[in-house]
Amino acid sequence: MDIAVVDDEKAIREHICGLVEEQQPESRIEAYATGEELLASGKRFDIVFLDIQMEGMNGIEAARSLRERREDTMLVFVTGIKDYVFDAFDLYAFQYLLKPIDEEKFAEVLERAVREAAKKKERRVLFIKSRNLTVSQLGTNNLGVYFRKMAVDGYIVKLDLPELSELLSLLRRTSNNINQVARRVHETGNIYDTDLEDILQKQKELWDGVNEILSCLGGIP
Repeated sequence: MDIAVVDDEKAIREHICGLVEEQQPESRIEAYATGEELLASGKRFDIVFLDIQMEGMNGIEAARSLRERREDTMLVFVTGIKDYVFDAFDLYAFQYLLKPIDEEKFAEVLERAVREAAKKKERRVLFIKSRNLTVSQLGTNNLGVYFRKMAVDGYIVKLDLPELSELLSLLRRTSNNINQVARRVHETGNIYDTDLEDILQKQKELWDGVNEILSCLGGIP
């Protein structure tokens, strides 16, 4: 697992690197003091711990540059100000960690991020293996369809995206939650922090699901 830690505070950078090394000793860890250094490295990482407040290019800008490269890195933003999480909805952040780092929370987030990153790698491998299919693997006895497809494209892709069904289900649940909150706000004028936190979490999950699907589709030439 390739993991990057980006923070302009040396003490925090070393602290996070130490926590990663302790929990994932077999991982390859790279540390950077700025977003510019991360991007200049040209390396592809499975997970990036990214400070939001940095001099020069901030974490939001660095993350946006990563996404523009179509990289499906698991982004974990690190910030001292909770309000910054609302600035990165479109960057498919996997999670946010508040400073000072809670080591128990960090361990939980890293474990989930490693698990999700491993799933993404598996999907990429499965996709590559399934590009050139035989007639039987394609699930059809129609040789005409098979040969026409091979003649035009030179290969056949059987696309299976269970993530799309999961995403649609999550979208329906999120919409229902938002409608319920909106109805209560309209009737009582009250909105609670737990409502906003729940909506924020669902939004993160939606963006992550969209990113996974785009990553799979991005491998189709």
